[in-house]
Amino acid sequence: MARDWALFLHLVGVLLFVGASVAVTALRLLAIGKDRPSEGALLLRAVRPLVPLVGLGLVLTIAAGAWLAHELGFP
Repeated sequence: MARDWALFLHLVGVLLFVGASVAVTALRLLAIGKDRPSEGALLLRAVRPLVPLVGLGLVLTIAAGAWLAHELGFP
């Protein structure tokens, strides 16, 4: 049962990390292409709340991956 939770949390972390990273990258690239600075600033403001999600996904992926490796008996 602990393996299932470790795998679930690991996969949630991966999806959170990848999804937020793609969203941040897309918004930043869109902001670069804008002619008006106010439009670029609006898109960059939308990036700010996503950055902690990238960090949370990374930490969750590593922590749950270590837990999963421990449960599976890897050194």
